[in-house]
Amino acid sequence: MIEKTLRDKASSSSVWQQAVPFLGLVLVCIFFQIATKGKLISTSNFKAFSNYAFQMVIPACGAVFLMAQGQLDFSMAGNVCICCILAAKASYINPWLAPVVAVLVGITLGRSMAARMFFWAFLHLWRPSQHRLCMGAWQVLF
Repeated sequence: MIEKTLRDKASSSSVWQQAVPFLGLVLVCIFFQIATKGKLISTSNFKAFSNYAFQMVIPACGAVFLMAQGQLDFSMAGNVCICCILAAKASYINPWLAPVVAVLVGITLGRSMAARMFFWAFLHLWRPSQHRLCMGAWQVLF
């Protein structure tokens, strides 16, 4: 009897816990819809949102891929920023040059990071037990 009452209370509280964030989002959207005089929910705003959403989804998928493999690489964000900046600068010269520059800069930065890892491991951690670490970095490099 007591267990059933506790289960009923727990299920009703879990419904509220799931509903409150959604209701908060709805209230915020209604507030900004009124405050912007209807500009929040408009076709041009949805078009802009979808353009920016795809720009965020692609790097997020790459980060999820890395994390799913057990690798957590914070340098990826720096590499992406440098590639994007240089590709944007190249697109002023020729729009078809931007993807080429982005790929070449990405490959160059990736190889330089592998070289730095190899030489750091080779110079500072050279022990027979770390031989595989150095050889793994060398294989990434070449």
